[in-house]
Amino acid sequence: MKQFSEGNSPRMSICQACGRERQCAYSERKEWPELLGVDALEAKATIERTNKWVEVILMPCYSLDASATMNCCCNRVFLFVTDLKNGKVCKVPVVG
Repeated sequence: MKQFSEGNSPRMSICQACGRERQCAYSERKEWPELLGVDALEAKATIERTNKWVEVILMPCYSLDASATMNCCCNRVFLFVTDLKNGKVCKVPVVG
């Protein structure tokens, strides 16, 4: 079993997708099913309020299969919305 000291714990590792310290181990929320169909800006504010470790990135629903979203990053939430200016959430937001 690998032993971790304070300076090399898994919690302090660097995310390969964004280059920042990983926040995966923190106990903040990781998904928001109640936000499906909610106004995009309201949903963004809710996610930021309930998990201070993530960056919320608005994405159009038509890009659900885009390769840009294939790299998993525990420091962000892609918020898929029907319209980037005043749309509604079209997919359950999750960390990744």
